[in-house]
Amino acid sequence: MIPFWKKTGKHSKPQSAQKRRQNAKPAMPRTAQQSIPMQRMFEDGTCRVKPNYYTRTIQYQDINYQLAQQEDKTAIFEEWCSFLNFFDSSIKFELSFVNMATDSTEFEKSIRIPFQKDGFDDVRAEYSQMLRQQLAKGNNGLTKTKFITFGVEGESMAQVKPRLDHIQNDLLNNFHRLGVQAKPLNGVQRLKLMHDMFNMDGASKFHFDWKDLVKSGLSVKDAIAPTAFAFKNSRTFQMGGIFCAASFLSITASDISDQLLKDFLDMDSSQIVTMHIQSVDQNRAIKTVKRTITELVKTTVYDAVVPFLPQAPVWGSLTGVRPAKLARGMIERGMTRGEAAVELREHFHVSPERTALTIRAAATAMEMDKTIGENDISLYVGIPFCPSRCYYCSFVSATTAQSGKLIEPYLDTLCREIEETAALVRAAGKQVQSVYIGGGTPTTLDEHQLARLLSALENHFDFSHLCEYTVEAGRPDTITPEKLRVLKSAGVGRVSINPQSMNDAVLAAIGRKHGSADVLRAFEQARQAGFDEINMDLIAGLTGDTAETFAQTVDTLLNLSPENITVHTLAIKRGADLTDKAAAAAQRETVSQMLDGAAHALQNAGYGPYYLYRQKFMAGGFENVGWCKPGTECFYNVSMMEELQTILSLGAGGVSKRVVRETGWIERANNPKYPLEYIQAADRLANGKKKLLFLKK
Repeated sequence: MIPFWKKTGKHSKPQSAQKRRQNAKPAMPRTAQQSIPMQRMFEDGTCRVKPNYYTRTIQYQDINYQLAQQEDKTAIFEEWCSFLNFFDSSIKFELSFVNMATDSTEFEKSIRIPFQKDGFDDVRAEYSQMLRQQLAKGNNGLTKTKFITFGVEGESMAQVKPRLDHIQNDLLNNFHRLGVQAKPLNGVQRLKLMHDMFNMDGASKFHFDWKDLVKSGLSVKDAIAPTAFAFKNSRTFQMGGIFCAASFLSITASDISDQLLKDFLDMDSSQIVTMHIQSVDQNRAIKTVKRTITELVKTTVYDAVVPFLPQAPVWGSLTGVRPAKLARGMIERGMTRGEAAVELREHFHVSPERTALTIRAAATAMEMDKTIGENDISLYVGIPFCPSRCYYCSFVSATTAQSGKLIEPYLDTLCREIEETAALVRAAGKQVQSVYIGGGTPTTLDEHQLARLLSALENHFDFSHLCEYTVEAGRPDTITPEKLRVLKSAGVGRVSINPQSMNDAVLAAIGRKHGSADVLRAFEQARQAGFDEINMDLIAGLTGDTAETFAQTVDTLLNLSPENITVHTLAIKRGADLTDKAAAAAQRETVSQMLDGAAHALQNAGYGPYYLYRQKFMAGGFENVGWCKPGTECFYNVSMMEELQTILSLGAGGVSKRVVRETGWIERANNPKYPLEYIQAADRLANGKKKLLFLKK
């Protein structure tokens, strides 16, 4: 079976996904110069670190904080807090403390006080001699300097220069209020600082002149680079003639003390201590605090209530939709998978079985994340129509009997939104990695309407980078050979045929207009049409279903051998015709048997879990799990559920999400929920997506 990241479709060139993955990662540096993460230094001290990111550096001096009176310390501290609060979330900055071996000759020159022949030269000579004596007595030979480097994003030097100038002036004024001497570094001074950091052995002297660049054909990196970088093991590296080690500490602001920093800087060795500080948007900070408080409350309530329950919840104190995202965050912050598993079990009280599911889903998401480039996005297209409404359904969808007359004007509006969104995607430099058409039931559309929709997508979007194209055929009673041929000819590679149950009595009870024989027919037709990747959905906990009949459904699907089987747990939600939450909750033991039996059967048949999520009011508080054969993971499902990339949603009820991959921050834009409202809002549908695509990070 071909892994999902190597899939190619009608519109894809062979191995395009692989090439894209390679292009998403920077090439391995071959020289010391290539290893230096900067692009250009300007004479005024502005450095272009990477496209659209520019920095400047200010050197500042110490003040006698430790020797100050308590009142003065309080005032200094308050001014320092105001200084740090000056930076908003759009400004990245770092504080660097550099201890470097002193060049005694150069340092002696710097402390020599020149004579002025004004009658006080004897005093100057005395002071110069005192300074030389102090230098001679020094036992570590270190020069300690301090810098603050700040950066902003912008499309060009001309765009960012006024803002950099403004920030620099404000910082110098802030330092002045603190009583601190400070000066901005020009381009040569910043290059010398970098040179000294890269050449701590002192074997190389800094020689640089802007005029020499054109004549020599060299770059500024040639003036600062060490003779070589060598990374031979995970603990140390060689830089020129010296061996170095780097340590990373992740410390929250509340844990930082002046003593901690002092202990580092008092060490008699050449070292660089850098504090990377990122201001947090106020709204995000409030959400983080609320989330922390919520977790504390949940844990407290759990500890108080669980002793009185007949059985502990399998998900412990977790109530969120995305448990795998929580585990992934732990691993990305430095935990091993085993440590993350222990945290889930011991801190959140998740059962061993659900912990294993969570870690597996997190691992899948992390592997998939590596295949997503900076400009990759996915599309979701919603078709909110069904032949009938299932009693458990809470989605905004309309039956064809009630709203069939809206289908054509809905398609008109949707095709217009497709055209406008595609233009925005091109202007933003984004490329579509996957497409998912869901609902409702997209195959409620006839073959002509389907062809019109798929043609609109193909004509307006560039699908040359597509790795996955999915359509939820869903209801077997809407599937015909003609519709399947339309899907296949348009390049669709993955379809869903969702029985929910293979028990006819259960299907009738939930409001389905098809039987199990229709499922078998639709599946065979999809295979005959050439679909080699089919998903089938089941729901555990449906009315009239038992652990035995559910097991029979699982066995029937395994005999069909679809590539994906998604096992859902019945969720009773507001808006569904079924509202008896007490009855659903009473099925906890039965649903548990259904899920455990399905998991056992699927694993024995070679399927593995690749994504999961939870919902409110799920029977027994369980979960939905996607199972797949090796290499057939649904890209869109994982990307959407784990919020790995930006997804633009078209159609009624669509929620577009812009994901800032560096921080995980998410911005949303909603389409109107109901088909008629959506049609009436045709003129403004693209506005939300425009804001998302062109929003500043």
